[in-house]
Amino acid sequence: MNLPKDKTELYETYYLKKDLMNMCKEYELPTTGSKDDLLKYLANFIENKPIEKSLTNQNEPKKHSNYNDSSIFIPSLEKKLLIKIILTMRSIENFLKKK
Repeated sequence: MNLPKDKTELYETYYLKKDLMNMCKEYELPTTGSKDDLLKYLANFIENKPIEKSLTNQNEPKKHSNYNDSSIFIPSLEKKLLIKIILTMRSIENFLKKK
């Protein structure tokens, strides 16, 4: 499926969710979320704006923690590494506070 020329054309055309998912997959964009999320990924891609992955997942309860998850799309391996680094830094900080 061809990518629309601009954001207006994207939003004026009716797409099935599976078509939006296929377009996102073709351009290596996130393929999860609602139709609105997929349209936003594609609109940002068309306008050369950063792709912000939606954190809303209707099937999962909201998690409350001290870790502030970024809404910018980060591949899962890099995200796991960042979490480990943050947790390690907090452990070191707590250790140094005790001395």
